Amino acid sequence: MLRIVLFLLVSAYLWPTDANAHQAASSAVQWPTGTTTPTQVAPQPTADLDDLIREALQKNPGVQGALRQVEAMRHHVPQVKTLPDPMASVGWAGNIKPFSVQHGDPSSNRALTFSQTLPYPGKLKLQGEIADREAAAAQWDSEAVRRKLVADVKSAYYDYFAASKAVEITEKNKDLLQKLSSIAEARYRVGKGVQQDVLRSQVEISRIAQRLTVFEQQQKTALARLNTLLYRDPDAPLAPPASFEPAKLEHSLDELYTLARENDTGLQRDQRMVERNQYAINLAQKNYRPDFTLAYMYQQRPDLPDMHGFTATASLHYS
Repeated sequence: MLRIVLFLLVSAYLWPTDANAHQAASSAVQWPTGTTTPTQVAPQPTADLDDLIREALQKNPGVQGALRQVEAMRHHVPQVKTLPDPMASVGWAGNIKPFSVQHGDPSSNRALTFSQTLPYPGKLKLQGEIADREAAAAQWDSEAVRRKLVADVKSAYYDYFAASKAVEITEKNKDLLQKLSSIAEARYRVGKGVQQDVLRSQVEISRIAQRLTVFEQQQKTALARLNTLLYRDPDAPLAPPASFEPAKLEHSLDELYTLARENDTGLQRDQRMVERNQYAINLAQKNYRPDFTLAYMYQQRPDLPDMHGFTATASLHYS
């Protein structure tokens, strides 16, 4: 096709300035009346990759669900590190009527009791460390979901960019071939060209039209995939992709190894779970130690002085 284009260009340059042929060629290459030249076309809005990534992260339920799970687990850490809730109870002994006592009976009373359980020293701290490592592991899981979505959006965007540029370039080539074909037809009509040049140009136009159809289908496929990641209708329109500069690799191989170890989501999550399980082993060992409960009791007895009582209990574990 390149040879044919070059041939047609050279032929157009060497074409004698015949009046009829010149008029036909001029009408073939002139811009249509009422249209603007490319330099006069107003710039169109473009689809920026960073904006699309932000939109996808805001709308994707998988990413949002993972973030909410991490947030919930972070709030759970201080809960497991604090003492159990204290207990309060009220009661009476005597008549069936609530809080009714029997006069003359020393065992009849109204009672109020407060109690507080105290886990063995170190248990609460270990429970907090376990919950913290679980939250950290969930954070890396959330980061893995986020990175996958970003990678998918970038992949779909680059496919959309490549297909759009292919369509744009192919349309320009098709337009150029059609103009050259018009020149060849004009020269043939005035007897300055051969029919073979006309037929060759028409064949090349048919071939480039087929390639244009393929590129347009690839563009539609990439657009549908990108809209799906953005939680839009697959057929929703999207502005042309914005131009970008290729990223430069500014790290050495050793630096990449270090970055991979420090930022790999699977490796970091597994490391947090190893730490979590080590704390769980330490907690299991401390669970053999007793927990303590302190209680205060106040009794009001008719015709007798009030009574105060304190109790301390310990849980017993059998190995």
